Amino acid sequence: MKMSRLTVLLLGLMSVTAFAGNYADKGTEASPQNNKVEEQHFYIDLGASEYYFNQPSMGLPLSTGFGDVHPASGPVTPFPNTSGASYDADNWAFAPSITLGYQFLTDNSDLQAIFGQQNAIELRGSYFHNTGSQSENYTDQPYYVNPAIITGVPRSDMYTSSYDMTNSTVDFDNTYENIGLYYTGNKVISNSLINSPYVGVDVSYLKQDSNYNADLYLPDSDNGGKPDYSDPDNYFDYIGSDNLSSYYMGLAFGDKATYLFEKNYGVYGELGAGVYWMHTKLSASQTPAANQPDVMDQTILGTYTVDTSDDQATFKLNAEVGLNYYFKSNQDQMSPRVTLLAGLDYWNDVAYADNPTEDGQMVKIAYDSAVNPYAGLQLHIPL
Repeated sequence: MKMSRLTVLLLGLMSVTAFAGNYADKGTEASPQNNKVEEQHFYIDLGASEYYFNQPSMGLPLSTGFGDVHPASGPVTPFPNTSGASYDADNWAFAPSITLGYQFLTDNSDLQAIFGQQNAIELRGSYFHNTGSQSENYTDQPYYVNPAIITGVPRSDMYTSSYDMTNSTVDFDNTYENIGLYYTGNKVISNSLINSPYVGVDVSYLKQDSNYNADLYLPDSDNGGKPDYSDPDNYFDYIGSDNLSSYYMGLAFGDKATYLFEKNYGVYGELGAGVYWMHTKLSASQTPAANQPDVMDQTILGTYTVDTSDDQATFKLNAEVGLNYYFKSNQDQMSPRVTLLAGLDYWNDVAYADNPTEDGQMVKIAYDSAVNPYAGLQLHIPL
């Protein structure tokens, strides 16, 4: 429902843009003229925001519940395939941005119909980096798990019974970089209303690295089949990593309508969208029994790796509102301004590692949507 509303609003705003071109901002007949004193100039926008990256949750390559496929006595109890706890690194990150622009006047009637007489070419860049860690503690009760091998090797060949997991931790490290080249407009509709459509090519890179570690204990036949936490020979680390690199390449477009009031103020609303081709690479590794050379079944020792990739089409949506303060006048194109802004990004597909929870499964690339709010400041400096 939210996506549908954003789409309808975006189409409506773009319709206003096209309609406005039929009666306003047509070359030298446009009014007002006092915001077109400078026919051409460079400018720079510097921004700083707090961005909340809503990363999809991930699970460890194991299932929960007790199973015993080769019991010394009694019936065989199959390994369950119930997923364990999920982990994520949702948090706020500092996100700087920069725009380098060149504004000019155009006499092309086709461009004026869409973008107005004032046009610009912009090179936009943005970045954020966030880290996080999530831990779970199960020492208050036995928490039986069944480790799964990420390459799809049957675990019954390696593990004969479930193990007690007392602690688990996942560390996240995410980096996002974006660059885009845009053609923008600044159509004067009236003394108090400016319409600013834009279209451009956009490239984004998202790197998501996660490392997990769990403390597992072997069942001890001398302790009634229960783990003996005091025996170091019964303990081993269950460690691994999932490293994802995603490239978004496509076309982005949108529109911003600004209402000017008083002498130094303006408010705006912006809607945008982008269609992308997404290429994702996953590099996963796993050491099912680290730091435990005395494990009875030597076949679980060593490191397992999986490298895979995937391609698909996707899209993003954006909505933003802001308040401008113009240091000279909101009718002066050469006036520096500062903007207080807040917005919401919707990414239809963010990759994550879908780890196995049963025999025969291999870790694979999966996708989930993300809604990412942000708020910040931007400084516009004409040159």
